[in-house]
Amino acid sequence: MTDSHRRTPSWREIYQGGSEEAEQEHFRGLEAEFAARLATAPVRFALHLPRFVSEELTPIEDRAVEWMDRASAGRGGV
Repeated sequence: MTDSHRRTPSWREIYQGGSEEAEQEHFRGLEAEFAARLATAPVRFALHLPRFVSEELTPIEDRAVEWMDRASAGRGGV
């Protein structure tokens, strides 16, 4: 496998609320990590967008309700 085709570790980032200050600190950390990765190699993204199923299963308007991945699993991504 060539370096250009070697898979890098991936992770799943889900921020789950808190204060606005905590949210800003969380994203500053992500920004620093992204900059460090970009300094050493190209960065690729896989953006997965769960599809709306119903208000009960995928409550997109209510951030207080936990959205279970299995509710929209297998419905596609981008």
